[in-house]
Amino acid sequence: MENTFIKSEVWSLTIAGAYQRVKIYRDDLFVGDIDFFESQLKNFVMALEAKHYKKVVSSEKHLENIEQLASFFRKSGVLDENVPAFGIAQKFLNLYLKYVWCLGEIKEPPHFPIDRSIQKTMGIPAEDILAWTKIVCRETYMQIINLGQKLRGDTTLAHFELRLFNEKMMVA
Repeated sequence: MENTFIKSEVWSLTIAGAYQRVKIYRDDLFVGDIDFFESQLKNFVMALEAKHYKKVVSSEKHLENIEQLASFFRKSGVLDENVPAFGIAQKFLNLYLKYVWCLGEIKEPPHFPIDRSIQKTMGIPAEDILAWTKIVCRETYMQIINLGQKLRGDTTLAHFELRLFNEKMMVA
């Protein structure tokens, strides 16, 4: 029962974190349309989690999963025209996986959620920082992930991002 509650909270945090400050959905959708889509989205993401992330996942397989989720977003027809499917898919899946990994539910994810905040914390100059809404393909995404690989030192990408997050929170 407690696990159901926690998973529900993780899902709410994922939606809030992935969608923050961006108009995700088309204007002509009804609340029921969005609720139905988010129910399907939850099933899709949790199926990816169950199938792939209970064991170590390669970077390439993770990219395939992001692309599958991007395809799911595209085919749903619910996204606002200014929201790139790949951008929201990487943010959504990586953020969800970060939460469930921190709870000990899955193996460590191979990447981290990309947004302006993490790029700034990584030391990327302000003029080179990309909003996740500008990440339209795997190549752009991987440029940022590869920079993280170079900066991470002797730790993993997931731990590197958590360290940066924690350092940022201690300063704030």
